[in-house]
Amino acid sequence: MHDQSEPPGSPWRAALCAALFVAGGAYHLRALRALRHENGALRRAQAGKTAELALLRASDDRRFESYRAHVDALRTRHPRRRGNATAEHVPVGILVRTFAGDLQWLAYCLRSVAKFAQPYVDGVTVVFPEADDATVGAFVRLAHPWARTNVSTSAAVFAAAMRAAHPHKFARCHAGQCLPDYAAQIFDKLCADLYVPAARFVLHLDSDTVLTRPLAFSDVFDPRTRKPLMPRVRYAPGSEAEWRWRAVTADLVGIKAEDLEFQFMTRQGLCYPRAFYGTFRRAAERLHGRPLSEWLVDRFASTKGHPASEFEALGAFAYYRGGRDQFAWPAVTQNAASSFPALQKLSWGGLDTTLRLVLECVIAGASTPGNCETGLGTVS
Repeated sequence: MHDQSEPPGSPWRAALCAALFVAGGAYHLRALRALRHENGALRRAQAGKTAELALLRASDDRRFESYRAHVDALRTRHPRRRGNATAEHVPVGILVRTFAGDLQWLAYCLRSVAKFAQPYVDGVTVVFPEADDATVGAFVRLAHPWARTNVSTSAAVFAAAMRAAHPHKFARCHAGQCLPDYAAQIFDKLCADLYVPAARFVLHLDSDTVLTRPLAFSDVFDPRTRKPLMPRVRYAPGSEAEWRWRAVTADLVGIKAEDLEFQFMTRQGLCYPRAFYGTFRRAAERLHGRPLSEWLVDRFASTKGHPASEFEALGAFAYYRGGRDQFAWPAVTQNAASSFPALQKLSWGGLDTTLRLVLECVIAGASTPGNCETGLGTVS
């Protein structure tokens, strides 16, 4: 307790105040030094992270440039190029339209494309819903930096359009969980020219498809006319293909169902001139008096989810509405068997261990008859 009799300016009081001041100053100095040290550590950590990110970006750039150099070298030195591929080469871009649910399938598809399609095509574009960029987009950019990515807003647009036009049928629809996703992927394929840059032709592959051998010019084009092949088969009366696709395809392209003799969705690897898509969309809009997207919305509502097939529609339009001269038409076959080097499975069935082994075997290049044989059959 302070002694009131002690004079205010006594030496004891002065010494006590000086001691307290020095102690407080030392404490604050230590705290300041600790803060400076912590800030320095944070700055060094941040600088390290920045440098690490810069190195990663540089590594990605080098890997991409190395891949491009590798492809360029193959195009000039590969034996297949020296034989007939160089003279026959035309600018082709592959389009793979996918979504997050098919991500595991996409991994196999792109591996097969990297092995068997390059350098015979000029690029690969993977298109997916905008909501899947964090999954599909991130995977493609990390694992396959040579492939382009392009987001689609069609799913959200179709969901909103369906809710507005048919609220009693699509009241609970939103992007990612309803039929609009299926309509969106159809529409995106019919707009392939808007997604695939600087390619004269667009080659379609679904993500549940793997190539089984090196792609050749004659797999896609007619060697004589240099036009893309468009195989077709006759509709079998009473078949599933007939009741599912014939009437709706005829309606979309503006012909009578009885005049539509052929089906055109016969294989993977169908290829179209880039300019053909715009011609098709404009013709469909003139025919139906509204945008193609609106026609698809109403068709989805009236058919409960089976509005049309993009490949049936494009093939029928080419054959019956004035595009025959843009394609080569092989002889009509009795079935849809294809010589195109691809193995396609339904992604809806899932990927089990057996099927994974088959796909690994195919990508390894062992897809000759008798190899890759499982309970699912022989890949040939």
